Amino acid sequence: MTLINGRIARVMASVAVMAALGVGTAQAQEKIKIGTLLSQSGFAAAAGRGATIGIKIAVDEINASGGLLGRQLEIVTADDQGDTNAGLQEALRLTTVAKVDFVLGPQISQVAIAAAPTITNAGVLWFTTTTAAERLTTQVAPRHFSLLYSGNTQGLAYANAMIANKWTKFAILSDDGSASQSATNALKALLKDKGLNLTAEQTWHTGDTDMTPQALALRRSNPDVVIVSAVAGKDGGYALKAIDDIGWKPPIIGSGAFTTQPAQAQEIAGAEPLKRVTALLYTGMSACPNQPLGSSPYAQLLVKLKKAEPQNWPQISSLNVASGYDWVTMIKLAVTATKTTNGQKLTEWIEQNASSMKLIYSPVHATKTDHFMLGPDSLTPGTDVAHPREDGMTKRLNCS
Repeated sequence: MTLINGRIARVMASVAVMAALGVGTAQAQEKIKIGTLLSQSGFAAAAGRGATIGIKIAVDEINASGGLLGRQLEIVTADDQGDTNAGLQEALRLTTVAKVDFVLGPQISQVAIAAAPTITNAGVLWFTTTTAAERLTTQVAPRHFSLLYSGNTQGLAYANAMIANKWTKFAILSDDGSASQSATNALKALLKDKGLNLTAEQTWHTGDTDMTPQALALRRSNPDVVIVSAVAGKDGGYALKAIDDIGWKPPIIGSGAFTTQPAQAQEIAGAEPLKRVTALLYTGMSACPNQPLGSSPYAQLLVKLKKAEPQNWPQISSLNVASGYDWVTMIKLAVTATKTTNGQKLTEWIEQNASSMKLIYSPVHATKTDHFMLGPDSLTPGTDVAHPREDGMTKRLNCS
């Protein structure tokens, strides 16, 4: 009996070891889920498509090299449609049904604000390209980081561009989204200190195609320059078209939409109006004449984009490709360093190490109280936005 019991004990022990090994193997093979909450339809679909392609390029590279923590990455897609209600529902699905480990997006500030409580409750690390710094604070969204300049940074960049060109009187034509309104409000707060004069301000509802009444009202105010603040390239194109259609040809300072989606703007407005646009540009995607072709991380990403989308790459928003690629790169850097997917631990690591990360969007920064990673040194004025260099870099306006 003792011999039999000993054999049974040994068999049971072997079964337990095998079971444990099986569980461990299953856990090791469980994929890390990256949820993408981006516009696959609606007015911001071009931006969403670009970011989606960048995410896939980065994920494929990581998976080909063995994954993270011995696990492959899996993309779980969601379409926010550029709409707050749809974005909220998809955020719920990603975090409670799909149970993703990370969320990438939204790119539209209103949608990000609406989805913030849901994603925050899930405890995951998430990245956006939103300018709503005054709404998505580290108290409201403690594990959120934005790879975009804040409204304050954008407003200061507008002011600096006007001062550099000796323009003192300006008018504003912007969409009514929170990102554009944040930037223009920040600019208006600088008027006295910068010696600038706002002559008139008009807005359009996101998605509108006729801004003729707004253009006529601005022209009557006789500004030196018009600031066109749009979140989407097509919207910016319609604004330029309205200005051009009334026979008015003022200098234009444009938002980043004109450098992220110049093809979409040109499709609506044509090539000629874009020649008058000085647009905000990411430093890492700009070049002076003496910079060698193909030497920047952004130029190198464009080579990968052309390989991934050989037929369609000219129509793809390449700067949104870059944001998607950098989101995944930050996940890779943080997870590799911390050996975890825990949202809070990853957040703390990024707060301490952001300035040393090598990204396409570099230089980037983060602190415990500010997760909007692009500061004044991340922006520069760009020119001839519809005609980048051979390697895809936009021409920097101010080169020493």
